[in-house]
Amino acid sequence: MSKFFLAAICLCVLCFISCQFSENIHINQDGSGKMSFAFDAFEIMETAGDKLMANEESRMDSVMVFRDFLEKNKDSIAQLPKGNQKQLKALEPYKVHVVMDRQTKELTFDLSANFKSVAEVHNMFDAFNDTSEFQRKDQVKLNNPNNPLSVFISGGTTEIKYTFQKNTFARTAKVIDEKAHKIVIDSLGKMAMIFGAARYKLNYHFPRRVKYVSNQDALFSVDGKTLTLMYSFMKYLTDPKIFNLKVVLED
Repeated sequence: MSKFFLAAICLCVLCFISCQFSENIHINQDGSGKMSFAFDAFEIMETAGDKLMANEESRMDSVMVFRDFLEKNKDSIAQLPKGNQKQLKALEPYKVHVVMDRQTKELTFDLSANFKSVAEVHNMFDAFNDTSEFQRKDQVKLNNPNNPLSVFISGGTTEIKYTFQKNTFARTAKVIDEKAHKIVIDSLGKMAMIFGAARYKLNYHFPRRVKYVSNQDALFSVDGKTLTLMYSFMKYLTDPKIFNLKVVLED
C-alpha cells in the first residue's frame, strides 16, 4: 500500500473525533449518479494543525485514483493471495481526495465513486472493510462491534439500503444486531460527549423537484431538487433510523 493510502486511513480516524460527516448522493434521470462520503475536520486543524503538519508542507492537496494505483502496482498485487487481489479489485471505482492546509485550517477527506444504480451505494463501505485484512493484527476492523463506524458496514450492527424506483427514493437503515449495537453505544463512555459535537449530514440531489419527503426536518434548495438533513453523529449512532427517508419526486 502507498504511504498516501495509509495516511488517508489514519485521517479517517483523526476526523472521527471532531468533524462533520457528509453523505452526498447525486442522482441522474436514469438512476445512475455519484456518491461521496466526506469528512470536514476544521476543528482539528484549529487546535492541532501545526502538530499534524509538522513534517509536511503548509498545504497538501492529494488525489488517489484507485484504478490508477492498482494498474501501477499490478505486478506486486499479482503476488498476493487471490482473495486479497479480489478485495483490492473492489476498490477500483473509488477516488480519495485529501486536503490539509495549515494557513486556512482546512482538513477534508472525500471518498467518491460513480454508480449505475443507487442500490450500489452501500458497497462503498463494504469494499474498504474487506481490505482491513491488510491492516496490522492489532488494529480494529471497521465492522468490529467496538468500532462506531461499524454502523455503516454490512456485517456490522446496521444495515442500510438505498432504492430509487420510478419517482421514489428511499434510504432505509435498521439495526440487525441489537446486542452488538448496544456494545457500540455502551463502549463509548466519555467519548459520547465528543461524538455529540460531531455532525452527520445528508446532501441529496435529485433530477426533478421534490414534492414529498417523510422527514419534516429536511431542508431544500431554491430549485427544490437538493435535500439536506443533519443531526448530531451521536444521535445517529444511537438511532440509525433517524436518517430513514422516503422522497417522492414530481412527474
